[in-house]
Amino acid sequence: MKPKSLSCLIPAILGMQFALLASCDQTADVPPPVIETPVVVTPEVVTPVVDTPPVEISGNETALKVFADMATPDQIKAINYFNSLVVVDPAAIRATSDVFSFDLLMTSLAQQGGSQVADLDKSWIDSMTNPQTVNEDTAEPRIDAAEALTAALADKAARIQLIAVTNRMDLTKIDSTTHSVDRLGETHLVYELRDAQNNPLPYTVIMEFGFPLAAGDTREAALKRWAERWSSLSTRALDSDEYRQELLALLTEIATRDNFLQMRTNESVDASLKWELRQFSLQGDTFKVDVLPQTPSERYKETDNLVFLNTYIQDHSTAFLDGDYDFSSSPDGAKMLGMRALGGSTWKQNNSPSDAYYIFYANTCTGCHLEVNKGGDRHVFTNADAKTVMSPFLTEAIMIDAKLSKSCVPRGAFSWCVQGDPGTNQWIWNESLRRRSLLACFAAGFTSCRIADNNLVEESALDTGAVIRIDGKPYH
Repeated sequence: MKPKSLSCLIPAILGMQFALLASCDQTADVPPPVIETPVVVTPEVVTPVVDTPPVEISGNETALKVFADMATPDQIKAINYFNSLVVVDPAAIRATSDVFSFDLLMTSLAQQGGSQVADLDKSWIDSMTNPQTVNEDTAEPRIDAAEALTAALADKAARIQLIAVTNRMDLTKIDSTTHSVDRLGETHLVYELRDAQNNPLPYTVIMEFGFPLAAGDTREAALKRWAERWSSLSTRALDSDEYRQELLALLTEIATRDNFLQMRTNESVDASLKWELRQFSLQGDTFKVDVLPQTPSERYKETDNLVFLNTYIQDHSTAFLDGDYDFSSSPDGAKMLGMRALGGSTWKQNNSPSDAYYIFYANTCTGCHLEVNKGGDRHVFTNADAKTVMSPFLTEAIMIDAKLSKSCVPRGAFSWCVQGDPGTNQWIWNESLRRRSLLACFAAGFTSCRIADNNLVEESALDTGAVIRIDGKPYH
């Protein structure tokens, strides 16, 4: 079973066991596919799955555990990727922009916090024109980016455009032992800056909101409720009033100041500077630069500090392999976190990279945006023809270098890396199918949604007639 576009294989996905963060794009050798109007699918009705105990199956070289309480093939196929997970349909985005333009969103965030939009704008611009230091990590000014931002903020309605809405249900954090929900997932509104001629700039702004808890809700109940509501969008035609009304109803509940988590900027406006991603928290009337999750600062790429980082990864290798690590959970880890992801170099291991190292690197913002996206830095953007472009990582099954196959063996919740044709050392990562599967699983009321080797792989996540394999058996 071979994935699409093998000519643009990406060899450095580095042990992809991650719930990405956040928001990515583009490859070097072969242009990413242009997404115009996604196919409208009439899905089958989602039916409950019977909860059965875990069963043991044999992987290629390792005995792996797969839980039977997961979505069925029909439930997964019922999830339309462009309806329920990544909304880029032009008509749907236009309708959403009428209510969630960047101008209106900023006004709403300011008013709900008792502050002024002008104060939020000024704090943001100041962070780009002056050196910033967070957690002993210092970033120099980015003058070209600041000038582009200043011009855009002065005319938000015209020069900061909504280009995508993403349902990041996959960012739900599940306790790997108890299967209880530690943290609910997120919804991201992705905006893009334009110049005075309305040409897109390499500058995206991602406004990130957490799913709220209703009164009396447990996190488990809230997870199921939000998953059901996002899944139900797949029963609507993208060009229908019902679809737009239901999407707006979701966003109206989610995209509020109370649910605001962070803003991220992803830009490479100045060709003389490296690509950079920053994260901002909203504190009163100020956007403040904040540390990025799971991403050590630039100083840990230096020799002496790199020894400390490598020792930390080795000492916490079990947690990395199980997908349960969190730098912020320990003083040594928290002090390493940086305020930006920066292109041009990476953290190196002194010796042969370990599985834990690959998982660490793939989960950093740098690993996600640059290694997954060879030659690029954004996963969603607008091209010169005003078409929305999405990265192969978000839209295709892609091959992983054979040398990384050990770190691909699924471990912990949310693993999604499976072996290709039997007898080969080729492995396939299918992010779009992973997200569809998790959404279907959560909507069915399960939290132990573990995926094991050869358990589920699909030739094309966007082709509803493609084959899905469950335990080696084909389903059409």
